[in-house]
Amino acid sequence: MCSRCKRELPLEAFSRRRHYVSTSVRSACKECTAKSRQATPPPVSTPERRLKEAVRARTARAIAAGKLTVQPCVKCGGAGEAHHPDYTGPDAHLQVVWLCREHHMAEHVRSPWGRQMDLL
Repeated sequence: MCSRCKRELPLEAFSRRRHYVSTSVRSACKECTAKSRQATPPPVSTPERRLKEAVRARTARAIAAGKLTVQPCVKCGGAGEAHHPDYTGPDAHLQVVWLCREHHMAEHVRSPWGRQMDLL
């Protein structure tokens, strides 16, 4: 059954997703998913967003070229991701703090209780 239109549909009406453990398909049918995507406006491109995208792309190129080496998380030693504390400056793409996914997401949380990861 589709979670949006509540119709009983054959399995072929749903997109397959391997990472959905219980059913291996999306909960919404292909038709409802397409309608949802059409109704969602594209992300607004602002100068700040374009700057961040450019810095992230330059970081990825620096890693691929061997100018920057992926390091483990500075907090727990897990697999590191590049966190940019500041996107300004000519070498902002090289000024990164290496954090695992969990600590990286905690760094971006805006709510006060989200900073609990700092205690770990």
